[in-house]
Amino acid sequence: MATGAAIGVEILGSSIAVELADAAWFESLSAERELSFTLAGRSFGTHFRATRAQRAPLAAFAPEVALADGGWSWGVLAGRPRDASKDFDDALRDLPLADALARYRELVAGGKLGEYGGLLRDWLRANPERTGDVLVLLQGGEFAGEQVARAGLFWALGSADTVEARAALVGVVRQWPDPAHQIAAAQALAMVQRPSAEMIEVVARSAGREDLHAVERGAMALALGAIAQRSEAHSPEIAAQARAEIRGWLQLRGDDEQLGHALLAAGNAGHEALAADIRPYLDHESATIRRHATHAMRHLSPETAYPRLEERLGDGDRVVRTSALETAAAIARRTDRAPTAAMIDLAGSRLAGAHVAEERAAVSLLGEAARRGDARADALLREHLRAQLADPERDPQRLATLARSTPARWQAGR
Repeated sequence: MATGAAIGVEILGSSIAVELADAAWFESLSAERELSFTLAGRSFGTHFRATRAQRAPLAAFAPEVALADGGWSWGVLAGRPRDASKDFDDALRDLPLADALARYRELVAGGKLGEYGGLLRDWLRANPERTGDVLVLLQGGEFAGEQVARAGLFWALGSADTVEARAALVGVVRQWPDPAHQIAAAQALAMVQRPSAEMIEVVARSAGREDLHAVERGAMALALGAIAQRSEAHSPEIAAQARAEIRGWLQLRGDDEQLGHALLAAGNAGHEALAADIRPYLDHESATIRRHATHAMRHLSPETAYPRLEERLGDGDRVVRTSALETAAAIARRTDRAPTAAMIDLAGSRLAGAHVAEERAAVSLLGEAARRGDARADALLREHLRAQLADPERDPQRLATLARSTPARWQAGR
């Protein structure tokens, strides 16, 4: 990257066009910003963002039912989710496995999971009794060295959601000798629409197996958290069982490795019920554990997470502070709730002289606050922008990051 080259910059300003209307906040409004950079006469980055809003008048709602319209169907709304395992093309019934795999490999070459994974998923739904035959081939090395094809197979097993596919995945986690297959099966179980207590038990047990590498145990713990999070809507009692396993790990207070895995699982589960179990580890003596704990709060509510993240923004460890900034920004983005004033001030204090990762996280948090109308965050970003522009050794990448986060219309050129 060239250094010492001058970059000419002109800030055109920020503008919002609003058309007012009687008895309404606005009739229409628009906001735009555009940023372009050139270095030594060559463009190296552009950024443009536009927002448009139009007030839509409410019209009278007067639906009509035409009995002769074939698009209507009549009956009683079902009280349970539709069984997706029955959705498949009848042409796949009795299609030989060899032919199905040949078509599968052709589609894998196209690189679209929805196509190649969908084909195998639908074949498994159409021929559930042949599920075991697929696993026999897999165990015999059918997809050795074909990582994408093997991953697609487990995706198909998880999304098929047949009795046979669920049983096959449980069997792989419980009995197969290859940890890679076990982990892939555990992750596929998180896709199942109707998980069972047996699935929770087998994945939780695998997460504590001494014969697995620490990374493999961590992957199992993450899978359990994912099962808890994804099953909440359809099987809340199973989700609660998975959370109970994770809570047990957190309360056990094992070594740093075990705690790290437990916190990773809690973060994947993303439920307020685990907040009290995560909280003590925000003050743990290990910076690694504190970092895991801050990351584990990313799916919690602002009311729960923001007060504790404020504390960690003042942590003595840079990586912990960076994690807290990233987590707070993620929560603001997900919930559309601006960070607190204290968090904005703390983020602002990390802009000057901070490590690149921490500065980027602070800019991200301030950007989320500024986009939600916080004048203090906007002022901090603009002040930092001016300091960057005045630096003779300005970094184009840092300027581009600021451009994505500063709500303004400005253009840069040679």
